[in-house]
Amino acid sequence: SMGGERRRGRKPASGIWNPGVKPRCQPITPIPSCEAPPTRPCREAVRLLATRSLRSVLHRLCGQKPPVLAFERWLAHASLESTGPDPLLPSDSCHVAHKLLVQDLTRAGISQPEQCVVSLEEAAAEASARVDAVLEDEACEVSVDHQGGCSRLRLSGVKGYLQLNTVHMFKLQALWNRAASTNNPRQLLKPSTTPTEKSQPLQTGQTAALAERPGSELRRCTVCASEFPQPSYSRKQWQNGKTRKCIGCVKPGRITVKLGSGATSVVSAEQASVLKTEDKGNGTSVGEFNQELLRRIYCMLARYEALSGAGYQAALTEKGFDVLLEVMQVTQEVFASPLNCRYSRYCSAFTDTDSCFGSTGSFFDFEPTEGSFQANPPFVPLVMLKAVEHMTNLLRRGSGPLSFVVIVPAWTNLLFWKALVEHQHSQRKALLVSAADHGFCDGAQHQRGKHERHRVSSFDTGVFFLQNKAGVAEWPVTDAMVDQLVGAMAIESKHTTIKELEECYRGNMKGLKPSADLSQKRRSTINLQSGSNQKKSKRMI
Repeated sequence: SMGGERRRGRKPASGIWNPGVKPRCQPITPIPSCEAPPTRPCREAVRLLATRSLRSVLHRLCGQKPPVLAFERWLAHASLESTGPDPLLPSDSCHVAHKLLVQDLTRAGISQPEQCVVSLEEAAAEASARVDAVLEDEACEVSVDHQGGCSRLRLSGVKGYLQLNTVHMFKLQALWNRAASTNNPRQLLKPSTTPTEKSQPLQTGQTAALAERPGSELRRCTVCASEFPQPSYSRKQWQNGKTRKCIGCVKPGRITVKLGSGATSVVSAEQASVLKTEDKGNGTSVGEFNQELLRRIYCMLARYEALSGAGYQAALTEKGFDVLLEVMQVTQEVFASPLNCRYSRYCSAFTDTDSCFGSTGSFFDFEPTEGSFQANPPFVPLVMLKAVEHMTNLLRRGSGPLSFVVIVPAWTNLLFWKALVEHQHSQRKALLVSAADHGFCDGAQHQRGKHERHRVSSFDTGVFFLQNKAGVAEWPVTDAMVDQLVGAMAIESKHTTIKELEECYRGNMKGLKPSADLSQKRRSTINLQSGSNQKKSKRMI
């Protein structure tokens, strides 16, 4: 089929992501190696602290607690306007962001909202200048400590740590290896370590040579009939004919893998397979994270922790993605991050920290002419409106089948909703899903326990299908598919409200108390007190 592999009828992979899917869109334009974004963990740590300081400034200026997520909305609005050098902190005046924050504060009854916003913008400009003046210390190293299914990253010279689940560390390693391979046009993202002759990645057109390497024969999957290299760790099983499935079709299971520190962790067979088959490009193997990779992960985590607003990072459920893949061949998200992406190719907010993990950059700079995509933008009205406008332009210019499945909150009185309802490429009326009937993967899923991975929806949700004529013919939207999608958006939880979910986090769930590790995962502040304050416990960034 055009631009990629057809997957209709194939049972998709489950778990935190689906590594066996190739995008249908055209390959991205290669970037010269001299333009590789540098790693600056010291600067990211300072940016994180500066952003938190700005939140405190807004609180102090308001004289009371500001409206929920008002600061995060201001950052999102400013990012659409700011022309400053900082990717997060606005260093210049942003008219629309200024106006919308004033409106937020006015509705909350804050006195002198105009002066509050002006003072906040001045503080933001100063913070941006401080971050830009940070000199990177190349001697600073990032270390990782694996404990009880959690991985803690520490930057030398900085108190506190960044934390995520170890299985997400494996996912980031696999994304890094895939982006670093020569089969991906972004070759610049290979680590600084020089691979040995044995681990040199294949060049384009050298697929046949892979079969000549011991332990790396090409095999044909018995499920989807696609060719893939034999995983070296299962050579004996392979010779006995016990392993004949690619990573996308492998039967779910649990595998214990050794970490570089000597610890072990249990991951899915799917995750272990993709790590083992893709570790040739940069010399890293399962659980072994070289310094370059650790610095990249630290920078990315610090950036998204500074952005905060986990509710803005919520994603469609795994079953929902599986339905869209199986029926609509959706193989790429246009609003995601390395932490919540379902596939190895996606668009995200920060190219400098995310491109080494497979991001193609901002959706607003993304220009596909064909393909099937899922759009679940941050629930910020201005961002959602701009996203609809960009999709409209893409659908008008598309030369091949083009489709967008758009998931937004049912805020029916706002402009983005009206634009979607009246959209000329919409293939049916808005699909409304009640808040009580569905949920999302939590935006902080990389720090949540299994039972905390999903969260109920705060609002009713609208689903729209925007397609050009070729897209309608390629991926027809049927009633059966819609019913299947609505069922897949439901989450298995007895908690139907946000209040019930929060009470569950603080107490027991199914008769089990949250572990000490889970209670630590819920901490979201950094403790950078002076050395004299030794009695306060260290808390994660």
